[in-house]
This record gives sequence, C-alpha cells and structure tokens, in this order.
Amino acid sequence: MALLGPVSFQADSDSINPSAWDWEKGFPSGDWSRFQSYIKRIKSLSYTTTTRIQGNGIVTERIAIQASAALLQYTAVNGGRYLLPRLHKIDWHCDYADQLRMALSFISSRIKDIKLVADYGVSDRGIVRALQGLSGVLPSGLRSFCFVPPSIALENRDFITAMRRLLEKQDDLQELRVPFFCMNPFMFKPKLQVLDVNCRFRSTVEIERLLSQLVQSCPLLMNLRILLSAAMILDPTIDFQTIRPLLQCTTLQALDIDWTGKFELDSRDICEMGRAWAELEILHLASRDYSNTPQVDGARGLPLNFLSIFAANLPRLRKLALHVSTQEIPFVNPRLPSPFPNLEVFCPGTSFLERSRDKVLEAFAFFSAILPKGAKLLSCDPRNRSPSAVSLFEPSSLHWPGMNLTTWGILNTVISEGVSEEVLEELKIQTQENHPVWELANLGEDWDDAFNAW
Repeated sequence: MALLGPVSFQADSDSINPSAWDWEKGFPSGDWSRFQSYIKRIKSLSYTTTTRIQGNGIVTERIAIQASAALLQYTAVNGGRYLLPRLHKIDWHCDYADQLRMALSFISSRIKDIKLVADYGVSDRGIVRALQGLSGVLPSGLRSFCFVPPSIALENRDFITAMRRLLEKQDDLQELRVPFFCMNPFMFKPKLQVLDVNCRFRSTVEIERLLSQLVQSCPLLMNLRILLSAAMILDPTIDFQTIRPLLQCTTLQALDIDWTGKFELDSRDICEMGRAWAELEILHLASRDYSNTPQVDGARGLPLNFLSIFAANLPRLRKLALHVSTQEIPFVNPRLPSPFPNLEVFCPGTSFLERSRDKVLEAFAFFSAILPKGAKLLSCDPRNRSPSAVSLFEPSSLHWPGMNLTTWGILNTVISEGVSEEVLEELKIQTQENHPVWELANLGEDWDDAFNAW
C-alpha cells in the first residue's frame, strides 16, 4: 500500500494554500506498471480520512482532489480496466463529496460488499450524485450494502429515487444497512438476512403494513433494526399488534426497534414471542436517544416483573433493552439463581430512575438478583443527542448505549463493584436551570470495554 502514498493530501489548517504532493510528479508513469503488478492481489480496500495534530496545526490526510481525474484517465487509457479488478470489499469513510465520488473509481465487476460513510462535509446533493454514480457502475450480485449519509434522508424524494434505482437489480442482496433512509418495499429482497432502516410513520397501521410486506418478501430475515419516528402524532403508543407480522420470521435472531415512546406489551405477547422466535438472542425495544425528554417514566415503562417472563420465554437472550418502570421495584430472592441463563447485557434505554440512595439500593437488590453474574447494566450516554447511525449488530461506536453518569450508571457501578459510600456519594447532584450537571467520576474505564460491543 506504500504505492498509494503519493496520492495522499496534507492540509495545514493554518495555511491558506495547503501543501500537497503533486499527482503527476508524485506518481510517475513508471509506477503504473508496478501498480498493475500489485493490484491483482488486492481483494479488500479500506479508506478513512484522518485528522491529526502536527506542531501548532491540524493536518488532514486524504486522497488528493486531482487523483479522481488521473484515476479515470488511467482506466480509459488501459481499455476501461478496473483499478482493482479483483476487489470484493470496500469500506470507505470520508468527509467531503469529492472523496465520496472517488470511491466509485475502485468499484470492480467482482465487488460484493460495500460500506460508505459520509460526514457532514457531504451535502444532500453530493449524496444523491454519489448514489446515482453507484447505480451506473455497480454490477448485479451485490451481497451487502451499507450507506450512512450525514443527514437523515427520511422522505427526501431524490434520495429515495436514487436508492430505488441502485437496488433494483440487486436481488442477491443479503445485508442492507441504510439507517437514515425510510423503509420501503423496494428494499425487501428475497435473500435478505439483515435490514437496518428508518421509519417515519403517521399511524401504526403503516408500520404493520410494511412489516407484513417485509416478512412475505424476506423469509430468511435474521437481523432487523428499525429507527422509528412519528410524524404529527403526540405521544403515540406502539402495541404488540403493530409488530405482530414479525412473528412469521421464525429465523429471527436479533430484533432492534429504537423508539422513544411507549411500547405496550403484556405477558401473553411475550409468550407469543417465545413460541415464534426460538433463536432470538438480541431484543431491543427502547431508545438510545437521550434528547428524549422527559425520560420514560413509570406510566410508559414496562413493569420490572416482566423481566422474569422474558427470561422464561426467550432463554437464548444475550442482550435485552426495554423501557422499564422503577416506581415499584419487586423483591427477588437473592438465593435463587438468575432466570437469565445467557444474558450478558441489560439496557433500560432512557428509562427514569430516581436519583436517591434508597431507590438505588432497592434497584441494586433487584438487578443483582435477576441478572446473572458478570452481566452489565447499561443505559444511554447522556451526551448523545441524536439516534445512533450505527447498527445494533455493529459494535465499537461512541454512539452506542454505554456506561454513563446517570443514576443507572451509578447503579451499574454498585452492581459491578459492590456497595460503597464513595459510590453512593455520587448521587449528590446539583441542578442548574432544571438540567442535571453530570459528574465525571466514572469515565476512567475504557469506553469500548465498558459496554463490550453491546
């Protein structure tokens, strides 16, 4: 990969005219023959714009703007050959539209897996142009496609049209991750196993109808994640009937419905889940969006005694996230074994937990008895102000639910380290303009280790 060194770009934030390697001199014609001798070995390509501090300035390293024209000229001169003819996988993270378009130069006829992540330097127009360009170069037979733009597309017609055209010939698609695009039937491919989408709805009937179409079109579906948002509805409630069509997905292993409102379930609904989803290991029916204020209170959360019903009916669960009510915390005999044989993580989403010593100790007695030894109790990071752009099935992101400084974070510390006056002292909190001022006492632990790839 040293051959690609001359095409990189170094920009000094203190300089009006940033310095950069000249394409023609930095990559002389003699290197093209060497390049051709190496490219047959390359099957995977990863690119990320990097920024680092150097001296008194900030240096950004990225592919030179001039590279795009030279790459196209190379392919034209060489009879339209692909730059990387055996490339199967591309993972591309960029900050600007010109870099996003540059990814197209590396698409080959053998490409199977594509992941494109664009930052805020890419406009809506740049996203649409990139999707249109991809439609023109992508071969059929794509296995996985992930595209995360910097803004939520939702009902943007240009986005939807471009995405529809891109996917229309991709009937072999097994994995589709487009968390900022509205769920649409043209995404429902017959071999699809993983789907990560958004859904902005005006009534729960819309969701039920879409899910019915999904299960009929995708019989192999295993992992489903939907970021739900309501349009023009005040405090809507989603009940089990809304997701009932998913009971037909007997191969389901992970279900993630990210929702800030109330999710209404009763014990019979949970029993139905258990009968339909024998292989389910991940269930997320909560929210990661901490901008949801007020927090989910007792009137909207599920009773804590429902956890034992989930444990009895879904014994394979490793990760569970639910909005729960902590108004009444039931007693659980600490001498009995945990009802969850395999649970690794429980996440209460944005559920409210009173910041008092008595309530934390009461919650400690309950969760330390019902969770298996070593399981983590995690809630949303209060500094996260937007829904996660990263799938539940793809770890290592600071946008994920993680150890926080709320009462739940203190409770997790008590569960993992034991009760101590030092930890309980952190419950003493001052408020300013009715917003809590979070102490930074618990940030010593490495973030990724804290939630262990939720």
